[in-house]
Amino acid sequence: MGNNLIGLGLKAYWQFGREATWATAPTINRRLGLEAASIGPSVGIAEDPNMPAAAGAGSSQAWTDAEIYAVGEKAEGTIGGVLDYEGQLQLLDMIYGTDTYGSYGATVSGTNPYTHVFTDREFLNSVTSELVEGNIPAGKCVQILGQKLRSLVLSGNAAMGAAGMVRWKAEVVGQKALSNATPTGALSQVARIPVLFGHCTTMTDGSADAASLVKVTGFELTLRPAVADGRLYLGTGNFIDEPLRAGKVKCQLRLKRMFTSRSLFDLYKANTSAALQIVFADGNGRSITIDLARAKLVEQPKHDINADGFMEEDALWQATWSTFASKITVINTQASAAA
Repeated sequence: MGNNLIGLGLKAYWQFGREATWATAPTINRRLGLEAASIGPSVGIAEDPNMPAAAGAGSSQAWTDAEIYAVGEKAEGTIGGVLDYEGQLQLLDMIYGTDTYGSYGATVSGTNPYTHVFTDREFLNSVTSELVEGNIPAGKCVQILGQKLRSLVLSGNAAMGAAGMVRWKAEVVGQKALSNATPTGALSQVARIPVLFGHCTTMTDGSADAASLVKVTGFELTLRPAVADGRLYLGTGNFIDEPLRAGKVKCQLRLKRMFTSRSLFDLYKANTSAALQIVFADGNGRSITIDLARAKLVEQPKHDINADGFMEEDALWQATWSTFASKITVINTQASAAA
């Protein structure tokens, strides 16, 4: 039997390290497993618009493109996995930002367990990534330099089995993706302590309803800073310049709950603001808390009748500024994102 040269997702993993200088590879010090990933080069294609002269009787040259050129390049795609209490602080650091580029942006207090508080900051940190894609070719990876996050989504559902695990998914952009790089060796993944929907200890959905009426079945938190990620300058080559914050952060929290009251209908019509909170705790001192300090409903809460069974309500909240717009607090055993 010949060698199996077909890539297997089972062999995939992601390694990365925070950059001190954008698009300059640092020491790679973190390894994570993946649920899904699709990251690679994105090349701008320019078809030559000039009409070529006919090359003689019967020639088809005038009816085809003269040439196709590559004009501009960056790396982009998506990556995602199961949310863990440990080992994933850099995901939040990359999306919330920092006051000093290349430095950890969270406020840290306490001593084992440590409390990490993430709120919006100006500068977006970057990492160099090593993405092993099914071990094709063997012992090699795709290296992504200057990788930043365009968005981060945390989501979960009250469900049996794998559907009841809380997940993260990130949209990434970087300067370039290099094929056939050699991944950093001898890195171990942090012990898995996944966040499960059943770990939810607090669910404040903004309705102010009695607890008996608040039956939330799913959530999706989307953090999306405005990022300029296609900037090119004359004389700097074919690759993009550093993606930078170019505007406000949009933070939205979509909640699905059983239709038990008309509270959200009334809040939407009155343009009422509310504080929302979701807390997950593993029972061993670790927790992740999501807070929206002052949010408003930005879509009509839907509780459509489309079957003869239970009715479900869909509500989309958007954070506005108060003492903060959104905040995520992680309590775990890590002293910093690099630990």
